[in-house]
Amino acid sequence: MMTSKHAIALLVFLLAFGASAQESTTSETTKVEAETEVQQEETKQGRIEKIEVTGSHIKRIDIEGPSPVLTLDREYLQKSGHNSAADIIRETTVSVFGGLRETALNGGAHTGSAAVGLRGSDSTDILVLMDGKRMTAVGGGQTIDLNLIPTESLERVDILKDGASALYGSDALGGVINFITRKDYDGFTTKVRYTHAEDGAGPRTDASAVYGNNFSKGNFLAVIQYRGNEEIKSTDKDYAIATRPFYSPTSNIPAWKNESDSSYTSPGCTDPFEVGHPQEGRCRFDYSQYSWVTPEIQQYSALLSGNYEITGSTKVFARLNATQRNVTSQLAPAPGRLDVSQNTANTQWGLGATEDIFLVYRTVDEGGPRVNKIDSLGLNAVVGVGGYFSDTWDWEFSTSYSSSDTRNKQASGYFNQATLLTLADNGTFNPFDSNPDDLSAANLVGYRDIFSDIVGVQTKVTGELFELGEGPVSGAFGLSSNWISYKEDGDPVTLAGNNWGGTAAQGQASRSFQSFFMEFGANPLKAFEVQLAGRVDRYNDFGTAVNPKLALRYTPIKSLLFRASWGTGFKAPSLDDLYGGGGFSFPFARDETLCQTNGGGDPNHPSCAPGQFLTQRLSNPNIKEEKSSSINLGTLWQPTQGLSISGDYFINNKDNIAGIATANDILRAEQRPDLGLAYLQSLNFDVVRNGGQISQIVAPSTNIGKRELEGVELAVNYAFSIFSSWRMALGTNHTQMVKYKIEPFPGFGLEDRLRWPGNPAWKNNIFVGVFNGTHNMRVMARTVDGQYKNMTDPGCCGEVPIYTEYDLNYTFNGSWGGAIEFGLKNIANTNPPQDEWVYGSNGFLNTSLYNPYGRLAYLGYSHTF
Repeated sequence: MMTSKHAIALLVFLLAFGASAQESTTSETTKVEAETEVQQEETKQGRIEKIEVTGSHIKRIDIEGPSPVLTLDREYLQKSGHNSAADIIRETTVSVFGGLRETALNGGAHTGSAAVGLRGSDSTDILVLMDGKRMTAVGGGQTIDLNLIPTESLERVDILKDGASALYGSDALGGVINFITRKDYDGFTTKVRYTHAEDGAGPRTDASAVYGNNFSKGNFLAVIQYRGNEEIKSTDKDYAIATRPFYSPTSNIPAWKNESDSSYTSPGCTDPFEVGHPQEGRCRFDYSQYSWVTPEIQQYSALLSGNYEITGSTKVFARLNATQRNVTSQLAPAPGRLDVSQNTANTQWGLGATEDIFLVYRTVDEGGPRVNKIDSLGLNAVVGVGGYFSDTWDWEFSTSYSSSDTRNKQASGYFNQATLLTLADNGTFNPFDSNPDDLSAANLVGYRDIFSDIVGVQTKVTGELFELGEGPVSGAFGLSSNWISYKEDGDPVTLAGNNWGGTAAQGQASRSFQSFFMEFGANPLKAFEVQLAGRVDRYNDFGTAVNPKLALRYTPIKSLLFRASWGTGFKAPSLDDLYGGGGFSFPFARDETLCQTNGGGDPNHPSCAPGQFLTQRLSNPNIKEEKSSSINLGTLWQPTQGLSISGDYFINNKDNIAGIATANDILRAEQRPDLGLAYLQSLNFDVVRNGGQISQIVAPSTNIGKRELEGVELAVNYAFSIFSSWRMALGTNHTQMVKYKIEPFPGFGLEDRLRWPGNPAWKNNIFVGVFNGTHNMRVMARTVDGQYKNMTDPGCCGEVPIYTEYDLNYTFNGSWGGAIEFGLKNIANTNPPQDEWVYGSNGFLNTSLYNPYGRLAYLGYSHTF
């Protein structure tokens, strides 16, 4: 945990040397230059050309507004060494808890997807826009797959760091990520890059071509990009190789029990779970010998955009981008449970059963690993017309479409469970026989299809209303309508519950919502700006939401700025949570009731060891919208042209959190005397036990509870000349979480989860850059705070240490139009901290926070013609 001594030392460092390679702040020189350019434009055309910045609908001259916006410009995106927008943002300190990285260890339709959270908020609390227009989530959920965005098409990424539902509507509780595509590019550039890991696992290949043409009445841009990532096998990485306490309880050595028995018997097993363990009697299995950590990805993206001036005051614009992604993932051979008749158990298998039996088994020899092929197509398009009808008023009308279409094909390693029972009855399938059986008659190629789209129509006007104080009162007014649809389906065998090794669900829903927003900006006093915004959203399925926002900016002198903002937010319940078909999973969790009863809460007792439990997810049409309130107080000081220092204090509280409680939290609620099983069942949860052992957990979507978070961000940039044409830049960026409390289950009460696994108290980046235009070099150190190891008893099992990783990027810009890029990620090849108490899908490494690749070297070449 960061002590006050550490905090003081950090502050001294910040003030002495500067900070933040990431915070894009506007210097006074830039402001003056921008105003000069505007005055020149006004002289030419008789009107002032203004720009719209993320965080406001009102066009303005000064790009630094009253809300905190982090801008990652094109240069920063290029120097990151990544081919994924999610990876780039995840490494910034504003993404203090990281976010979903593509993984191969769930086999679901989201395999290959990636997302990020901001300032402690989940990725589902972040609205994702492309050029100010909404993108659609995968399926009926609320997670936008950032990997579908071609990075070569981006001019910059704007990250609005406080709540913005008053401006943008639902999902903007924790902020907004706005991907701004390249405009006014003139030329032709090609680029190739190859990335190789120290151990050879997971190499990447990238290639792109960009063509732009500016002409007298408009411009045109075309981008194509290829992204190829090879897989990382679990056996390639120590952190992904399971250790004995965390082996799977479903093995290629069959285990069985009579229906009324409390424990299993596993004939021939040499390493069973011990007496008292949640899965007592079953045989251990090292699943990591077959699984992959990250999938193989082949991704092809294209973008076309342009605008054309119809008249001097009117132009049309359009953009279309499409991404086709083909993903291959591999899981361990299929596990499952068969409910077998007593007759088959005795006649065919000779078990001497006294009742019908439960059989748990993994088809290692009969089927081999499970292979999934996930093909997805993402589309995003916008067409519009806009212009101005006076010297101070602009207008725009646009329509947009965004869709995500995914098919998850279970290509091999899956079986029809009903057919397996038939083969068991006739003696063809005998898992207790030492010889592998021919189960080809039961082979199943299942599938799961998920489709979602959003159609939007929007019109808005912005301009000056009247004079007040030091300038005009500006306003923006807009109306929009949106239609969202979602459909999920699967093959008949899987939908009937007969897929041995996989699941699918069936669901279909749609919704529409209409919005009206207005925003006012004024300078009633010198150097004092006020922004007032409000929005009304009316949904056809859950009702109306009204959200205001107030933001202030004060600049007592040119080099000093103070800002403050307050607003409320909301998030409509997802169609998946409301109407989805549900599904099954096998998460690791600790049976708290068994642990307290038999082990007295001792984490080293066998009964307190993690178990893997069948968990059923259910949708819930009665979920209510989430609500939030956010506050940001900040300052920006630029004492000299090359030095800028900024700081922000933020609060973001949320009520009615919607989602599914984890298996761990459900079992904790069952054990608590003030809650218990009866309380769980009153909320439609359940923990089904047989002979004291858990046979199934039922987990419906619900409004879980609330969350409180607050923190501080510090940032400084310092750039200066060192000799001749050479310049140096120094910086560091720091996010310090002060509070992170969450109610994990209805009625559980707030729980302090700061420094729990995945929730570090702080994150820091420091960089040094030297450049002269031809040679450009940057070294960056990225540090993540340590965390407790045990998610249910933080004090029991030690901590993962503070972790630092170093990156290097060097670019040589040749006079012939070519540029050579070389870089190293994780220069020292340090091993990220592993946590044997976190039962995640990626072994013992939290890949939301840490680099799973080890040391990476990349070499690239680009040429501009």
